[in-house]
Order: sequence, then C-alpha cells, then structure tokens
Amino acid sequence: MVRREELLGLLEQNNADDIIKFVIQCRADGASVLSDTLASCSKKQLDYLWDRVYTTFSQCLLVIPEDLDSEDGEQTIKVVECVTGLLAAMLAQKEVHVPEGMIQVASVLQDVLPGMPVSKDKVKNNVTRVFEDWWKKGLPNKEGLVMSSFVYIVGRSLDLRPKPLVADLKRVWSLHEVVQLIEMNNESSNEFKTLLLRCVISPQYMQHDEGIKFLGYILTLDERFTGLIHTTIKNHLLSVPRSWYVKYGEIYFRAWQSGSVTQKIEQDCIQDLIYHAVHAQPALAPALKKVLSYIHGQKKQRDVDDLLFRLYEPIIWRSLTAANSQVRANSAALFCEIFPLQSPELSVKESDDLIQKQFEQFQKMLEDPFPNIRSLSVLGVFRVMEKYWEMIPQDTLKSLTVKLVQDNLADSSSADVRESVLKGLAILLDNPLCHLFLKPVLPEIRNSFHDVSEKVRVAMLELLKKVKSLRTIKYWNVVPIEHLLARLAVDSDPVNRRIMTLIFSSFVPIDASNDEQLDRCIALIQSNPVAARQFFRYAPQHMSLTDTVSYISMLCKAVLASMRKAGVFQDRNNTNQENMSDESSVKESDIDDVDDDDGDDLKISNTPLMKGLFEAICILWTVSDSQLKKASNAQLNKALQKRFSYALPEMIKAFTDPEIICVLVQIAAFLPANYIPTLSRTWLPKLRNMTADNKEEDFAVLLESLCRNGRGAEVIELLTEWLSTELGENDEHVPVKKTKKKKVGFVEPKVAQPQLALNMLSYLQKDSVTQDILLRDHTQDIANVKNILKQCLGKIENLLGGGSSQVNTDHSLMTASFTLYCKLTLLLHSKDSIGYSCVQEFEELLGWTDKHALPVLGVKLEADCDAEKQANRKLVYDIICVLLNIFNTMMLLGVGDSSLCNKLVDFCTSCLVADQDLELLPLAMLCIYQVTEFLQYQSEQTEELNNTISNAFSRILIIIAGYVKNNEVNSRKLLGNIKAHVGELIKVIFGPLPLDSTLVHDVMGTILAAVLAELSSYSQNDDLAESPSFDTLPPLSGWLLDILTKKKHLNKFFLDELIDCAESGAISDLHKMHGTIQLLCCAATCKSSENETKELLTIINKQMDTLKEGLTEEGKDDLRSVILALEEKLKNCQQDIQVVES
Repeated sequence: MVRREELLGLLEQNNADDIIKFVIQCRADGASVLSDTLASCSKKQLDYLWDRVYTTFSQCLLVIPEDLDSEDGEQTIKVVECVTGLLAAMLAQKEVHVPEGMIQVASVLQDVLPGMPVSKDKVKNNVTRVFEDWWKKGLPNKEGLVMSSFVYIVGRSLDLRPKPLVADLKRVWSLHEVVQLIEMNNESSNEFKTLLLRCVISPQYMQHDEGIKFLGYILTLDERFTGLIHTTIKNHLLSVPRSWYVKYGEIYFRAWQSGSVTQKIEQDCIQDLIYHAVHAQPALAPALKKVLSYIHGQKKQRDVDDLLFRLYEPIIWRSLTAANSQVRANSAALFCEIFPLQSPELSVKESDDLIQKQFEQFQKMLEDPFPNIRSLSVLGVFRVMEKYWEMIPQDTLKSLTVKLVQDNLADSSSADVRESVLKGLAILLDNPLCHLFLKPVLPEIRNSFHDVSEKVRVAMLELLKKVKSLRTIKYWNVVPIEHLLARLAVDSDPVNRRIMTLIFSSFVPIDASNDEQLDRCIALIQSNPVAARQFFRYAPQHMSLTDTVSYISMLCKAVLASMRKAGVFQDRNNTNQENMSDESSVKESDIDDVDDDDGDDLKISNTPLMKGLFEAICILWTVSDSQLKKASNAQLNKALQKRFSYALPEMIKAFTDPEIICVLVQIAAFLPANYIPTLSRTWLPKLRNMTADNKEEDFAVLLESLCRNGRGAEVIELLTEWLSTELGENDEHVPVKKTKKKKVGFVEPKVAQPQLALNMLSYLQKDSVTQDILLRDHTQDIANVKNILKQCLGKIENLLGGGSSQVNTDHSLMTASFTLYCKLTLLLHSKDSIGYSCVQEFEELLGWTDKHALPVLGVKLEADCDAEKQANRKLVYDIICVLLNIFNTMMLLGVGDSSLCNKLVDFCTSCLVADQDLELLPLAMLCIYQVTEFLQYQSEQTEELNNTISNAFSRILIIIAGYVKNNEVNSRKLLGNIKAHVGELIKVIFGPLPLDSTLVHDVMGTILAAVLAELSSYSQNDDLAESPSFDTLPPLSGWLLDILTKKKHLNKFFLDELIDCAESGAISDLHKMHGTIQLLCCAATCKSSENETKELLTIINKQMDTLKEGLTEEGKDDLRSVILALEEKLKNCQQDIQVVES
C-alpha cells in the first residue's frame, strides 16, 4: 500500500528522476516488488498511472540524442530502462489490464528500439522481451508492437558476438507466426527478407531443430519468396557442410507437409531438385541426392508415395535410358532410393505392372555398359532386396541373385563392380530372413577372396566378418582356413589386419588353457609357417602386453619341456628358476602349466616346428619391445629377460640347425649382455672372422643383436679399424674411441676387411633398427667413421691424377666409400641435435667433384684407349650418379639453401656439357626438378637462383637439341627417359604456387625458341610434313608439345608466348613463318585454344604479307615451294578454325 501511494504521488509530481529512482529501488528490493505494487492498483489507478507515465516520459523518448554516451543519452537510457521495467512488471501479472496509456507508452518504446546502437544490446534485448511477452499473452495491438522486436531477435540470432545463442533461436521460433504480418511483395520488406535468406545458410539455424522448423515455415510464406529461398539453397549447396544436405531435405518436406503453397514447393522446388539431381555433374549430384534422400525416407508418411510418383514419373524413366552415362548414373542412384515407385490411385493391375517394370529395370541397370553405373546399381539392388526381402517374389529374388553373383561378381572389366557385389551381400545379411537363402550361395563366391584387386579382397573379408557374427553361417564354410592363411602369408597390410581380426581367436584363445593354446600354435605353424610369421607379427595388436608375455613364456616352457623329454636338458637350476618365478608378474599357472606329453609333434628333432616356435617368440618380442621398455612395464620386461637368460644357453646347446641358431641369437639380443655373457662374447669374434665373401644374411643378425645388446660402439670400432687400414691411418682429426676392457687372451693376427666393413656399414645405416640405435647412442662414433670415409676423396683424387701409389686401388671400394660418406653426412644432418649442418660440406663436395671428377668425364676416349682410363671414367660416372641421387634425396627432405641449390644447378649443367653421351641426363633433370620444387616452398626466392634455373634449362635444351640432331636413332629413347622429369619441372614452374614471373617467361621463351629453331631447320631442308599434326612434328618439337598440350594452362602459356613472339616481329623469315604455321595448324586441333589460335592467325596473315613484300623477284623464285606450302597450310588452318576472310 505504501509503495503504491508513493508511486502515485511521484507520478502526480511529474518528477522523472524520482520515478526512475523508485523503479530502480523496487527492482533492487526483489524481482516481484514492482509487479506486486502495480497489482495492488485498481483499474482506475492503473489508467491514471499509465497516463502520467506517458505524459512524463514520452517527450524524452520521442527525441533521442545521437550520442547515447553523453549526459542526455544516459538519461534517455535510464528512462528506457524505467519504462521497460514498468511494462515488464505489468506483464508479469496473471491477468493484465491494458489501459490506453500503456499502449501509447509501448508504442513510443517500440519506436525507440531500431535507433538504439549495437553497444546498448542489453537494453534492447530487455525491451524486446517485453514485446515478446506482449505477443504471447495476446494483448491489444500486439501486431503493431512486436515487429521491430522480432526483426531485432532474428538479427541477434545471427550476429551476436562472440557467438549467437541458442536461446535467441528458440525465441525466434516462439514468434514465428509474426512473419505472416510482413508484406513480402512490399519493397520495405527487402531488408528483412535478406535477413531471412541469411538464416538459410546460418550454422546456428541449420544445427538446431528450432532453426529447421523456422526455415520450413518461412519457405511457405510467399511463392516468390519461396523461389528466392530455393535459389539460395541451390547456390550454396557445394559450399555448406555435407551434414546440412539432409537438413535441407527436412526443410523442404516440412514446408510441403504444412499444406501452404504446396504446388509451388512440389513443382518449383522438389521437382527442380529432382531434375538437377538427374542431370548434375559428378561434383553436385551426390549433394542433391542427399537433399532428396530425406524426402525418400518419408515414404511411410501419408501421401508421400503419391508425391514421389507424380514428381518422378515424368523424369525417371526417360533419364534411365538416356545416352549420357552421367545422367543414367544419377538416375540409377535415385531409382534405387525411391523403390517402390507407386501410387495409391493406381489400380491393382497397374500397380503390379509398375512394380514388374521396376524389377525389369533393375536387370537392365545391372547390364549397363558403363562400370560405374553397374557398380552403384549393384549396391542399390542389394539395398532394395535387404529392405523389401519378404515383399519381393521368390522368382525375382533368385533371378536378381543369380545375375549379381554369377555375372556381376565375375565382371573382369571392373573391380568396382566386384567390390560392390561383396559389399551388397554384407548389406543383405542385415536382414535375418535371407540367411537361409544365402547359406548355400556364399560358399560359391570363395574365389573372390583371391581376387587380383586389393579392395575386392578387403570387401570379401568385411563380408566374412559379418558372417562371423551370425549363427546360421560359419565363415570357414565360406572361405576355408587354409585359404585365409595362404593369403595372410603374401597379402598387404589392409587385408592382413582384417584376416587377423577374423582368425585370431581361433589360433590364440586367450581364455583357454596353455595346452590348448600350444596345440593351436603348433597347428598354425605346421599348416603354414610363412603365414604363422605374419600372424605373430599382428598378434600383439589383439592381446594385452601381459597376455603377450604370458604367451611367450608358455612357448619357452613348451620348448624346454620337449628338451627335457629328449634328455638334453636337466632341471639343474630349479632353485634359481623358482626365485625368478617369484620376481615375475606373470602368473605361474600361465607359464608352467604345460604337460611334458605334448604329442608326437613337439620334439626337438622336428626342426621346422621348433624353428616356428622360436620365430613366434622372436616376432612377438620384437613387436612388443617398445612397450616392454617403458618404465611402467619394467618389472614385466625384467622377468621375461631373466627367464630367457636361464633358457637360451640350454637351447643353443640343444639345437644345431643354423636357422634356429640365427633366431636364438636374435632373441638373445633383447637380453642385457651380463645376462648371457658366454653367448654374447662370441658375436664380435664371429664378425671379425668373416671375409668379403660373406653375404648380408651372414652378418645382419649379429650386427642387429650387438646393437640391441648395447655394443654398437664395439662394432663401430671394428669397422673403423678395418677402414683405416685401406683409407689411411687416423690422425688427430679422426679420433677413434677404444673400448677399455681387462681381458686375457691370445693375440691373433688380424686381416683387415675394408670391403666387408663397407658392406656392414651399409647395412647398419639402412636397417631401421640399427640406424635408430646408432644415431641415438653413437652419434659421435658415426661422425668419426664419416671422417675416415672422407679420406676416400684424396685416394680418388690421386687415382684420377695418375698417382703411382694408387695402382692397386680398388675402384669399387672407392665408389662404395664415397657412397657411404655421402649417406652418413646426410644422415647425421637429419638426426644431429647440436646444430650440425651438412649443407656446407656438400657445397665443398660439389666443388671437389667439379674440379677433379668432371674433367675426366669430359675427356673423349678413343676406342683403343687403355683399361685404366676406362676404369677411371667409370669411377667418375659412378660417383657423380651417387652424388646426384644424394642431392635428389636432400631436396625431397628439404635440406639445403639457395646457395647450395644455385651451385647444384650449375653442376648439373656442367655434367651434361662433359657427358657427351648424355647418360647423366635423367638424373640431372630430376635434380633440377627437385631444386625447382624445393624453391617453391622457400620464403625468399633469390633472383640469382631464378636466373640460374632459367639459364640451365636453356643450356640443357640446346644440348638435347644438338644430341637429337646428331643421333636421331637413339634420341627418342633418350627423350622418353627424361619426359616425366621435364614434365614435372614444367608443371612446377607453371603450377599454382607462384614462382618468379621472369623465370616463368624465360622458360616458356626457351621452349618456344627451341621448337621454332628445329622447325625452321626442317623447313630449310624441306622436311616438314605436308599435313601438319603433333605426330608428324620433328622429334624435339613433338616431345615438348606433347608435354605442354597435356594441360590446358600450359598450352595457353605456350600460345600466348607464340603470339607475343609473332607480334614482336621475331618471325623474320619465311622458314620461321613456316614453322609458326606448322604450330598453328597443330594448335587448331585443340578446342580449348580456339581464341588464341584465332588471334595468332590474324597476326600471321599480316606478317605473311609483310614478308612477301620484302622479297625480291629472285628471292620469290628461290622460295616459291615454301610460299606455296605456307599458303596451302594457312588456307587449311583457316578452315579448321572456321574463320572467313573478309
């Protein structure tokens, strides 16, 4: 009562500031205080209250200052907040009495809303909530008050920063009927219509149900606006996320279902989508199909069948038989989705005939001459069969199945079709009703498991995985286990991973007893030893680490049991074994529960089986080694190592087969050296006793075992010792780290084996395991070896210089040393962590090769020259090949800088100048291509390097042209060898990533100059073909243009350069003109260059007249045959281009 009287008193005094303070105080005292105060007023008092509010505040609200941050502006905002608070308090009551003054105040406040700036968004939002409640309560004049608020809320749902709110979107939907108040044909609504069109491509609207409902609603407002929305959706279909496609389909369906503007939506929207989906290009067709798929999926809804029948009937049958294969493909995809096409208005006979017509169409689609149509038809037919299995007649099912399995699955022309059949069968298995039908069918397709296409085999395995989940059909009845193992032994990783998923539990039943697991392991090894190796390589992916260790231990125990049974092993260390068992985290029952009587197969005399068991242990341990070395698995690793430190020495004593011993050595490598001291001490002496005759398989296992065993330094010391003997004693620059060990032994004479050392070093640097260990733990030792190998440069230098001390030098040894020196230099660069860079060293190596090697390559050898010169030339050729290959690798890895690239390009050019037979041309061109591609990704492209590449390309083309001219027989083979590299080089220079424009222009100018020079030369010799074509061009020109015409943009670059050349007057004689017209006639056959050829023809006609005018009568007589040939070819060219002379 007190607050009511106070408020009425303040209104009577007409003091705006006091009223504002009163409202603020009430809101501070509680959310409902002001509402309760107004509720206590009678209707007469409310009429008086709102009249006074209008009188007090209307003048302030009608005149809003431009700057709302000023003092007057702040006062206006306070007034707006006060009036908003009073209106909100009135609307909060259950029964709202609306005086005329209240309507007038609301009208004034509504006029204020559009003029308020974005910075006052909170105030504007509070105002709109008032009018939102006004609309929902259905109060008088709601239509006139809500429009500005609705426009604001729609804009806020799109543009609120930092992110639009879902709550605003829900407010938009709650007011969606307000849109009907808008006159869509009035120009004043254009701004709001633009706002609504933005909603169609707004993520906020497309990701929430309220947004989808709202868009479906506005699609029915007005026929013209419906067309605008439809056009907006089509224009943005390829730029929006794919997940929106189905949402757009839902929008169209909601709009159609509403019953408004139905005919417009059916004919101008949905049928328009159908038409474009049928005739669209491959990029757009899937998007349109996805939009329509939502409507197709609503066939159970009322009248949808009739809708699809009416819209598709005029289009689908004609398009299924169209001549255009893309139209047939699009139609086939849609046809399978809309099956069955039917209408409730048809008679029973008409419906039956229509269904039969569709079944017959399926048969035709499966026989289409285009593989992609057959492929998608196969999948579509299987989806139809899976969905409508019980409704399709049995005869039809059998007919379709026979067609699919016997014909399409045997389609030798397309792997996609065969893959689709197998994928379709997997889809069909989703329907339980078809399992009995397919049970005798599936075994007939087992040969598909051995298909030549990997994706077909993968699809077959996916089908088998689906079969495995069924009770009715067993996968081994479809494809026998023997077939699965045979394919596991030889197939690729994607196939093998799926085979393992299929058969792993059959051969390694984790929950079974150790005896059962061992029996199945033996069966696997005996069935297919090669497949067993692959099986155990993938097995850890299907087992926990503890299970893997338990399995390894079980196999170890089984071997020991067979040794005990054979009498070659006694439990002399039972106590020790028990102690080790206590330390192990593996359960004793998992390891020791293997019976001594394991059947007749598990005997140590059964060498293949024993070898298979040891290989299984080795492979499982190798794959799990990285996990075992983690700190969290240290105890598990230690227990496994101790078990084998006890077992391995006994095993090595018991077995004599070399292959088994090799596997045991590999297993021993996982144990610390102090666990097997006697065994590990024999490895290095074995290496020392080898000779150059030993092959890689003789020392590979020992090297890997020593590196794994932490003895990589000893290996490097041995190799250093052998290499130093051949390449020179170590000086202060090549320190050798000696291992210090106190030992007593006989001093045996040591014969150095430098070639063996190089072979071992080559294996160490290429094997991933040893390479990783050496570069991680022995970087400095590898650097020392590299420095020793570098001494081969001096040896080669002396050898090429004819030094007498180098008579007995082995050339192959020098080549191998040089190769390893280059590889180790690059390898250290890629792994070194202290800033070592190989770039400077390779620059010096380029200089050395240029100074000492290239002069030898450039000397022309006579046929009867001595063997030493021939050997030296062979040595130089080999080391240059090695160097160029290394530089190709460097560029691929991104190792280098502009200085190195500059020198490398110059070096490649110098090599070709010296190499008269151009044997180095393929490698040199590959190197220049790699440099150019490397240049693309550099932040700074130096002008010097661009000039170097341009000049090098020019010089190389001159060299090639000279070779082609003098060696026509061998030139085509040479050009074929470098075509791929030159093509890639040109693609890079003229590719999407920007290179220097001068380089681009210079390279194309060089190509054009080479082509015109050759054509002019042929014209002078009267050798140009009378009927110009790309096939009849001279060798070099035809080769270059074959590269350029493969790409439209390259062809355009070439013709633009030719036009510039013609306009500049560079075509200065009739022979060059003859060559230019020859090119023009060839270009006229390319439809993509029509504009350029017309322009070039116009220029040539003018140039021809000028050249003929400049000839004397005597000159015309001498060149009469050329002029006649030119005029004839020009006339034919004009006819080809279809230009009529004026």
